[in-house]
Amino acid sequence: MARTMAISYRWQESRAAINSKLSVNMSDFQLRVVEENIQQSGCDYVWLDCISVPQREGKLQNTLLARMMSVYSSAYVTLAIRTTAVTEKDRYHCRCWTVQ
Repeated sequence: MARTMAISYRWQESRAAINSKLSVNMSDFQLRVVEENIQQSGCDYVWLDCISVPQREGKLQNTLLARMMSVYSSAYVTLAIRTTAVTEKDRYHCRCWTVQ
């Protein structure tokens, strides 16, 4: 996946608008981190599961979900984003990212 950024994040209940036709289940903090990293990375493509994987259950969804490890491992850059901005007392969001 040449010059592709794969993004991993904890899905949020609220949605943030990317444009008039598309929104993602990210916090404003997560969306800002994505935007900053896309601009800095020089990547040509972005793989975001909530957009790249069909959200309706079916064979295509199952196939793409089974290939997620390959997506993350073959990406030029993999960005793992915590849920919110972290304070000293909020250690939950400082935990390690793992591929599940």
